[in-house]
Amino acid sequence: MLTKLAAYAAFTRPHTMIGTALSTAALCGGNSAAMPFAMTSTLAANAFITQTNQLYDVEIDIINKPHLPLPSGRLNVFEAVTATSFALVVALLAAVYSRSLWLLGTSAVSCAV
Repeated sequence: MLTKLAAYAAFTRPHTMIGTALSTAALCGGNSAAMPFAMTSTLAANAFITQTNQLYDVEIDIINKPHLPLPSGRLNVFEAVTATSFALVVALLAAVYSRSLWLLGTSAVSCAV
């Protein structure tokens, strides 16, 4: 169970979230009411984007990054697609619940690109 959780954690590429978290905190400024929704939405969108990239690059990653969860077999495609879909839903729902059209637009466009 812990190895599967570690695989999911690695699949999110957590090092990419540092910049997202810092920029989200800076953009929210002193608006503490917006922070939980903004942080949830932007971090989930970040996870969605990095996971989508890994789903498309499996063949390349088998050669260049065999340690990643998909090429190494620690996650199968179904598990990866499920995690990626979950990240997208969380990103968009958090943005909707924030009642911020800016956050919803940013999250939606980021995920669509």
